[in-house]
Amino acid sequence: MWHRLGELMAVLPFREPTETREPAKLPELAFLRPVGGGREWTTSVDALVPVGEG
Repeated sequence: MWHRLGELMAVLPFREPTETREPAKLPELAFLRPVGGGREWTTSVDALVPVGEG
């Protein structure tokens, strides 16, 4: 399994742009910045795994 290490920058509610109905609860989307630079990415909050500092 492939993993990326990043710094959590924000957790925001996400609404699919093509969805016409308002869902009962918006899913949360995590925005991460890679350690050491590079391209930022988003993922489901459920996919995050905390790691220790160091």
